[in-house]
Amino acid sequence: MQQPDTLLLVLVSATDPPTVTVKNGSYYGAYQSNYNQDFFLGMPYAQPPVGDLRFRNPEPLNSTWSEAKNATEYSPECYGYGSDQWVLGNVISEDCLTINVVRPSGIAEGVKLPVGFWIHGGGLFEGGNRDPRYNFSAIIDEATAAGKPFIVNQLSDILNSPVASSAPFYPVVDGDFIEKAGPTLMSEGKFVRVPILHGTNHDEGTAFGTAGIDTEDEFLAYVESVTESAEFAAILADLYPDIPEIGRHPAQTAKRRHALQVYIQVRVSLRRWQDDACSTPLQPEIWAANNTSSYSYVFNVLVNGISQYIRATHFQKVAFVFYNLLGDGYDNSVSVDPFLNEPEMLTQLTRMTTRIWINVIVDHVPNTYNVTAIKWPEYTLNDPQNIVFDVKVSDVAYVAPYIYRAEGIVYITKSYTDMRSYLYPVAAAALLAAPTTASDVPTVTVKNGSYYGVYQSTYDQDFFLGMPYAQPPVGDLRLRNPQSLNATWTEAKNATEYSPMCYGYGSDTWVLGNVVSEDCLTINVVRPSNVSEGSDLPVGVWIHGGGLTQGSGSDPRYNLSYIIEEATNAGQPFIGVSLNYRLQAFGFMSGTAVHNAGVTNLALKDQRLAMHWVQENIVAFGGDASKVTIWGESAGARSIGYQLIAYDGRDDGLFRSAVMESGASAYWPKSFKNASAWDANYNSITDAANCSSAEDTLDCLRKVPTDTLSAIFNSTVGTSAMYAPSVDGDFLTDVGPKLIGAGKFVHVPILHGANFDEGTSFGKTGISTTEEFASYLTGTMGYSDGEADILLDLYPDIPQIGIPATLHGRPGNDTSYGYMYKRVSAYAGDNNQHGPRRFMSQMWAKDNVPVYSYRFNVLTAGTSQYLGATHFTEVAFVFYNLAGNGYNNSVATDPFLNKPESYTQLVRLMTHMWVSFIVDQTPNNNLTDVEWPQYSLDDPQNFVFDTNVTNVSYVEPDFFRAEAIAYIHSLYNATS
Repeated sequence: MQQPDTLLLVLVSATDPPTVTVKNGSYYGAYQSNYNQDFFLGMPYAQPPVGDLRFRNPEPLNSTWSEAKNATEYSPECYGYGSDQWVLGNVISEDCLTINVVRPSGIAEGVKLPVGFWIHGGGLFEGGNRDPRYNFSAIIDEATAAGKPFIVNQLSDILNSPVASSAPFYPVVDGDFIEKAGPTLMSEGKFVRVPILHGTNHDEGTAFGTAGIDTEDEFLAYVESVTESAEFAAILADLYPDIPEIGRHPAQTAKRRHALQVYIQVRVSLRRWQDDACSTPLQPEIWAANNTSSYSYVFNVLVNGISQYIRATHFQKVAFVFYNLLGDGYDNSVSVDPFLNEPEMLTQLTRMTTRIWINVIVDHVPNTYNVTAIKWPEYTLNDPQNIVFDVKVSDVAYVAPYIYRAEGIVYITKSYTDMRSYLYPVAAAALLAAPTTASDVPTVTVKNGSYYGVYQSTYDQDFFLGMPYAQPPVGDLRLRNPQSLNATWTEAKNATEYSPMCYGYGSDTWVLGNVVSEDCLTINVVRPSNVSEGSDLPVGVWIHGGGLTQGSGSDPRYNLSYIIEEATNAGQPFIGVSLNYRLQAFGFMSGTAVHNAGVTNLALKDQRLAMHWVQENIVAFGGDASKVTIWGESAGARSIGYQLIAYDGRDDGLFRSAVMESGASAYWPKSFKNASAWDANYNSITDAANCSSAEDTLDCLRKVPTDTLSAIFNSTVGTSAMYAPSVDGDFLTDVGPKLIGAGKFVHVPILHGANFDEGTSFGKTGISTTEEFASYLTGTMGYSDGEADILLDLYPDIPQIGIPATLHGRPGNDTSYGYMYKRVSAYAGDNNQHGPRRFMSQMWAKDNVPVYSYRFNVLTAGTSQYLGATHFTEVAFVFYNLAGNGYNNSVATDPFLNKPESYTQLVRLMTHMWVSFIVDQTPNNNLTDVEWPQYSLDDPQNFVFDTNVTNVSYVEPDFFRAEAIAYIHSLYNATS
């Protein structure tokens, strides 16, 4: 597709120009052949505001004409003063109130296409509609090709003529056109209730802040000058502390200290309605409160020609929206083609943004015609979310909760007017909101110093986020055992925001924007706000999953506020803790060199050190160090299983109970590699890093730049390796089944279980014959031919007894699941989840240690019948996440969308059972008369969660596929 260099057109011939008749007369326009479009340009919509009409309200046209007038050229722009004017040659006039129309050429009266009405920017003192950066041909061409044609109207307006460059030109409250200030009118519901798409760029403040501020006094004076309130300025100074790491800027420039200091700090974002003052959630909140559709975005792209000090600043998204891949209008003395020598990801993002804008113009929603699977959720009070456009993620966009700098932003919002009834219940990972006054900031003193956190009024909770529990594993500490903190401090440190995630590779990481760092070993504490040292509350320590290769404690699906609020309301308050640990090769590198250096199982050691931090410090938060429950799902649950058998099951007093959802350390497949078998992967990594010839290859890897090493780990070199715990003779002295079978585990109560159809997440697809199934068992899974033959008999090709039950018969011929999908899935679920869960239940019961076993059988919204009650689907129920927080994105769906009341009933039951176990070590203080029996060898029973039965639960004997699972147990070689 070709785009004209400017908005001046290529005409066909003067004999066949398009014509149109309007109320006052006719116009002839120009046909543009490259795009097959008609242009009608420079048509007056008002009498010229000259002479006696200067400085008067605009007057409608009052004349008619009989002969068609020329509409083939733009009119002059209105008088303006700035580069938007002079870069186009200062073609200006007072007679400038004109409008332009661009349409697909086959359109005539009666077609009734949607219309997009563009109003240019320029600070209200420069700019015009002849600016080639606002060339509509490309976006209309893209819309027409997609079967979504529309017409564009474009107008010029009278611009302010400043007496001095510092003169403020803003709309004024005149009691007529604008009755009151905007925030007040919106809060009173005085706005046109139509859907809106709106947003800002990530680093708007770099365009609107004041440079040259170097001291606190200068900053206070600046803020007071623009807010006209010393009290307001003082509070904002607290809410925007001098911490470059939390400013709006690229991390690598965060510590620059010179005249542009404030440009690269959040603290410059307070010039009336700019940056944070402009990007507050006021407008979407008001729209949502009035049940009117609102779609909110953040644009986070550093384009060509923009300094790292400016980054994703004001105006940068315009070329993307206009499909301006040629950079038309940017090659001049004040700008650079934003796409020059830039990667394909920018083109992909251009297609996405253009199509989203087309969707809104044509269909009023952004999701009907797109290039990715990203779904832009409507902004709601319960789940306020932005779509973030960012070429650093694989889908060039992701959905994120509207929580950044929430404390400061909400305070700015409140300063506009009394907005308390509209302030959003920030249903996000951090759930940050503004304290009532600056004195409400919660503080705590731990062993090394003090932290100040944030008070969240909606849930009446305190958050302390991003606190390090170990020295950063960077530089020489990379690929080493975690080291305890060795520094103290006297002034309270900021604990109001999550730290970056640890480097990980997968959708759990990129869907949150790939905000990653090696400096990531941090811990978060959420507590009821009336709690302090001496309250001695029980503690739940959450360890996230993600296959040991992705994820973080800041994932909004693990929002601790919901479950803690529900527990507090039930009279069972506890303190919630979440944490990060190293992932993939950063946390589970193996091989002979790693083993000999004693640096295996680093991620598990990270978790262990975090538990020690809890023991040393949780009392200061109001917790009881003797009442800690460790709790996780998937790889997090499996990690907890490893903590139970660490150091031969040594009890270090780190926890009194454990919860494991869909993960068990009894799972130890033959495909797990020992140190020497991992050498091939290790050698591939050192080869790719140019470290293979180094005398100390590990030391060489510690010196490789982070980005380089991460790229290796994220390539086939890294992703082809299996990341799992290693038997190292230290942290793990043997494989899980043998240690558990020998009673070498911490003898504390456990609550654990798995979902009915786990195998649909872990089995191999595409198997259609018995021979292919046998090859999978002997190849991928490592069984002998004899063992595989027995498993083939124990898992026969009978779809009625396979899983999932939600899939009747076999998969259709049009799927890639394979003819024997249900057979393979039954085996995979038993081998990976149900077998290990049953084995651990038996071993705990054998030693008379309380164990509560469950199964989960619910088909959640967005989950296919081919998957059934698959892996992870219970998590939202446990966390009381009825808002579906964290699920509205390209890889997930709100699990409760359009589901019946029975789902809410089950959420309450599961949440209260988990709370009861954390608080009382039994699930049966759950506010109902439902009883979950303890598992025993004489009467092995599972508690089943199922929305299809009357009480959303029942008890079953733990005998399903008994012969097959017993055979899998025999292969553990762990019991007599």
